[in-house]
Amino acid sequence: MNTLYCPFLYNRCEITIDKNRFAEADAIIYHMRDGIDRNLVKEKRHSKQRIVFTLWESPAHTENAAAYREFFNWTMTYRFDSHIITSYYSGNPFIHTSSEFYRLMVHENATKKLNFTTKKSDHRPSDEVLKKKTMGTAAAIVSNCGGSSGRLAFINKLKQYTDVKIYGRCGERCPPNRDCRQFVAENYYYILSFENSLCTQYAS
Repeated sequence: MNTLYCPFLYNRCEITIDKNRFAEADAIIYHMRDGIDRNLVKEKRHSKQRIVFTLWESPAHTENAAAYREFFNWTMTYRFDSHIITSYYSGNPFIHTSSEFYRLMVHENATKKLNFTTKKSDHRPSDEVLKKKTMGTAAAIVSNCGGSSGRLAFINKLKQYTDVKIYGRCGERCPPNRDCRQFVAENYYYILSFENSLCTQYAS
């Protein structure tokens, strides 16, 4: 199996959900949480196709993949050892210059002349922005009240030392007709981000 490195080459591919075009596709992408039509694959798959294992959730909340041994050719997940590295927000990613993925992108761009660019952003808020953060110190948006990471217990413990507000299914509702993440970012100094499970490199 050859390793494929192609970060953010979305403008060089045609993407479709039309199953009638299955046989003409170079790659078929299956997100493990959404189910796989094995009968369709068995009927339409040809030798030059690549079947791609995709997963943005953590393995702790995903069915056992052992039943699909030798079914997939490539992987496309949040893990840095995937053939294709992606995540929930890969369309508008934040990549730190110290990360392994950043070094990979720079290398691929230089050696293969891919012509993609990165820009450095100054995320320090101005005094004007800080003056608007009047609702509290920190907030978290939590939709899964379970999980194995113990994040809610940690947040409740943190409340003993500073003010923390929880929004989402596990707390208060955000104002209607507002993007909840934007609302929290505009009104709190810190956004707490804890995953529902502790898995290698897992960050949605």
